[in-house]
Amino acid sequence: MAERIEYLLEKYWAGESSLEEEKELKGLLNTSDQFSVEKEFFEEVGLLKDEEPARLKKPAYRSFGPEWLKMAAVFALFMAVTAIVFQYQKYQERKEEALAYAQVMEAFTLINDHMLKGTNKLEAMEEFRHLKTAQEIFELRQD
Repeated sequence: MAERIEYLLEKYWAGESSLEEEKELKGLLNTSDQFSVEKEFFEEVGLLKDEEPARLKKPAYRSFGPEWLKMAAVFALFMAVTAIVFQYQKYQERKEEALAYAQVMEAFTLINDHMLKGTNKLEAMEEFRHLKTAQEIFELRQD
């Protein structure tokens, strides 16, 4: 019987025993005169098992502060995120405005270049400005 108790104790301390083996070990320890330390251990475990949960102290809930402080922190976080979003939107608008301005200026430059080309070609016609009719150009006179 002592050998069986020692075998079951080894399995129990190694964490390899089943529930049936633990029940057998407790029964054998109750009938044996040896193993007083182990008997006392299992008796104490039995007493702890029967103890009422109401007598056990529950850990206290630790709050981070009063309720108004939590609400103020959430509100401040919300305001900060809102401000960041608005600043980003303003930045995007300014970026789009700058792009539109650059495109308009490019279009004006293109129009100006084409107008200068057209004006240069018309300078050749400037000499004929004082002539009023085709006869005067070719000096055709009919008498």
